[in-house]
Amino acid sequence: MDDTTKNVSQAESTARLPPKFGAKVWRTVWHSPSFQERALRLLKPEETNDMLMHCAVGIAGAAGKLLDCIKKHWKYGKDFDRNNAVEECGDLLFYSYAMYGLLDTEVPRAEMFSLVATELLDPITAKRMMSLSTSIFVDSATILREYDLSYNFDWRGPPPIKLIETKLRHVVSTTFKFMHEVGITPEEVDRGNLEKLEKKRYPKGYTDSAAVDRADKA
Repeated sequence: MDDTTKNVSQAESTARLPPKFGAKVWRTVWHSPSFQERALRLLKPEETNDMLMHCAVGIAGAAGKLLDCIKKHWKYGKDFDRNNAVEECGDLLFYSYAMYGLLDTEVPRAEMFSLVATELLDPITAKRMMSLSTSIFVDSATILREYDLSYNFDWRGPPPIKLIETKLRHVVSTTFKFMHEVGITPEEVDRGNLEKLEKKRYPKGYTDSAAVDRADKA
């Protein structure tokens, strides 16, 4: 690759990023089999359809909590609660990766843009946070609606898997995009989810009582 081609390639890469990013970027891939294994191991063991419905509710619930977290920053001027965002992104990926496992579908490798330089030319706006978290919520609501119709209405038949896989992919990819733009790394989310669920809530494995007691919230 000559210098001219290289410069054009870098310019195109930068142009694809939101306007606030002016640094060089590199593309990397994050895929954690251990994260999915943890999700499947710590999800309440039931019939597959019940577990899929559980995942659908969990994804929508986490998306709603993330949206509420951003609403407080966007509308009320509260400081962005980064720790809360890390937790909800962890829950979104936890239930999403579990759903992929239950559907016996390979988790798409999440393509992420990571900054070489840590300095942002213009911090992400609250409106942009709202836009991304709203997108996650809308797709999560579609997943829940489709599973609810199939789960609770026998006449509906099985859920449209292709549609669900598409919306699930959107949820995961937009969650990673949100994380990147607010400066949250996948490794940080992974560590937080591990600490919350495996070390605090379910140190001896899943139980209904531990799920209700939520030792991590004590």
